[in-house]
Amino acid sequence: MNYLSVRASDITSWINQFGVSTAIVILILVGIILFMPKFWEQYKQQKKREQDQMDRLLNMQSEQTKSVTAALERSNLVIEANTKTVEMNARTNERTQNALIKCTDTLSELSSKIEKNTDLNQKIYNEVILLQNNVQDVKDKVS
Repeated sequence: MNYLSVRASDITSWINQFGVSTAIVILILVGIILFMPKFWEQYKQQKKREQDQMDRLLNMQSEQTKSVTAALERSNLVIEANTKTVEMNARTNERTQNALIKCTDTLSELSSKIEKNTDLNQKIYNEVILLQNNVQDVKDKVS
């Protein structure tokens, strides 16, 4: 018997013999048998689409991870270069401070020498003025 070529009399005889509920069950089974391949194919296509979507998302995630990793590596290189620069600046700062201390000491020595010279120059100036006064007094007495 072919499933698709069922006569109306066959269906009514089934209903009389097995009852309405059995006929409904049989019709549901026939419908499932007829439409199951289509539903199964749609199910497989949906699963394939979901898998493709998941693969795309995983690829995007992988690319983003690579990008972030590359950025972190560049950042680490920058941090390393900055650390070296800070260390070099610290050494330079220490040498600069030592040079400033030496310059301050030298300026202090020069300042004390200038004070001594100024005192000496003041004494010499005073002595020259005294000599000039003495010479003037002698001139005045001689004349």
